[in-house]
Amino acid sequence: RAVLCYVDSDTRELWASFPEFETADYDNFKTRIIDEYPGADQGAQYTYHDLENIVLRHVDHDISTETEFVEYSHKFRPVATWLVKNRKISERERDKLFWQGLLRLVQREITMQLRL
Repeated sequence: RAVLCYVDSDTRELWASFPEFETADYDNFKTRIIDEYPGADQGAQYTYHDLENIVLRHVDHDISTETEFVEYSHKFRPVATWLVKNRKISERERDKLFWQGLLRLVQREITMQLRL
């Protein structure tokens, strides 16, 4: 029942209507939820284009604070990790794309810090 605290109201209403919710059998409830969403059993799936979009969105924004850098990293990392793990891109491609998402000024500042 606690899982309903983590979803929006429409999803909460749908999930609470399942008979498996009333029986409080977590395994059956989980199976029912997965059955309701085609492809959910396959987990997240990403494309190179998904990662490229993250990079392009961030190169247009001046990452000027540590918080903005962390936000970029948090959006980039799950997609890039999945693509590398599933052999869609190499680690070198991942690193190159991450770097491309940073403005040249930020790239220079990072390079300077690494030299210290």
